[in-house]
Amino acid sequence: MTKKYLNSTTRGTPLSSTDKQTLTDVATCLQAARRESLEEVAVSPEEQTWEYAGREWSWPAGEELTYFRELSPEERSVLRRSTENYGFEHTGTGTGRVVVTLPEPMGEQPLVAKLARHGVSVEMGEGRPQNQREVSVWQSVGEHPFLPILDAEEQGNWLIMPQVDVVGERDPTLESATAADREQDPETAAALAEVRETIRPYSDYIHPDEIKPENVGRLDDRHWLLDYGRPPGEALFVDRVGPSDGED
Repeated sequence: MTKKYLNSTTRGTPLSSTDKQTLTDVATCLQAARRESLEEVAVSPEEQTWEYAGREWSWPAGEELTYFRELSPEERSVLRRSTENYGFEHTGTGTGRVVVTLPEPMGEQPLVAKLARHGVSVEMGEGRPQNQREVSVWQSVGEHPFLPILDAEEQGNWLIMPQVDVVGERDPTLESATAADREQDPETAAALAEVRETIRPYSDYIHPDEIKPENVGRLDDRHWLLDYGRPPGEALFVDRVGPSDGED
C-alpha cells in the first residue's frame, strides 16, 4: 500500500502500480544484500557491542562499522542491476538509505527515491523507520523547509521526493573538504543559514546532525532540508564515519 501527500507544492507522482512494486522489490533486495554481507563479516557477539558517548552501541561487524556507511559489494550489485533493468541512477548513500533518480519525471520535475537499507535500529542503519518517520514529519508540518514527500510505501521501503540541486554537490572543489570548511563557502553558508532560520520552529523534529551541506538543496528559488528521517537526539558518530559513498 502507498500513500500520497499532496499540498500546493506537490501534485502526486506519475508512478504506476508496477513502478511502485519495482521500487519495493529493489529495496527488499538491497536490504537482503546488506543483511547477507553483514552476516559474512560478523564478529563474535561480545565484540559486536561497544561503549561510546556514555551509551552502548551494537553493529554486527563491531566497532569497525564495516558496511555502516559504505555499500557492500552485494548492495552495489543490486543497484547496478536496477540501473540496467529499470534506469535507476544511484546518486547517494547514507547509513540507512540510498538515493536513486527515477527515469520518469513529474512534468519537468525529476524525481528521486530513497530506498531503505537493512540495519539494527533507526540510529544504526535501519532505513524503513527513517522513511516512515520522514513521512510522519511531512504529514505533521507539510511545508518549507522540509522537502516535500510526493509518494511513499507504508512499510517504509521507499519514498519519493523532487530532485534538487544539492548544496554539498554544487562545487566539485569542495567535495574533499571537511564539513566545517564547506560551510565557509559563502553560498553554502547562506543556504545553511536560511534552513536553520526557517526550521527553528520545528527544531524538535530533527536530528542536529542533519543540517549540513549534503542535506540541503535548492528548489523553486528556496533552500530545503532533504533528510529529516532520524529522530532528535545528541549528535553522535560525527567524527567516527567517513563521507557518504555515492559511487556505484
